[in-house]
Amino acid sequence: MILSTHYAVGMAIASQTDYWLLMPIASLISHFVLDRIPHWEYLDSSKQIKNNIPIIALDLLFPATVSLMLFANGILDFKELFWLNLGGFFGILPDGLVFLKIVTRSKNAWLKGFFKFHRKNHTLKNLKPFWGALSQAIIIVTCLGLISIAKNIGIG
Repeated sequence: MILSTHYAVGMAIASQTDYWLLMPIASLISHFVLDRIPHWEYLDSSKQIKNNIPIIALDLLFPATVSLMLFANGILDFKELFWLNLGGFFGILPDGLVFLKIVTRSKNAWLKGFFKFHRKNHTLKNLKPFWGALSQAIIIVTCLGLISIAKNIGIG
């Protein structure tokens, strides 16, 4: 999955609860659940990651920027902005650890073990770019809908 998808799902989870322990755990678990779904990724190797840092930055910053725009327009207050982005952070944290392992070429046993676990957890079936991007766009739009519903009825 692309980072924006993981981030949006983490934000949607945060929008559905205000329990400080449930949200990070559920957002982290969602990452691994999403990675089990056949999907498409624009990066699949450490060389691709190192050569595409600007794309990664855009992918990472897109959902955070959307939430900042909602805050700037008075749709979200600061507490909601913080809570949603914290959910997004936990949604992408596993990929952040993988990125750290790859970029630093770390020999840290915990990072190496996590990297292997993360790789093993990924689906072995990849979708073609069109279908993969479409499925992730549907997930992101669904998440935006959940966040909107939660905001309108006062959940989270």
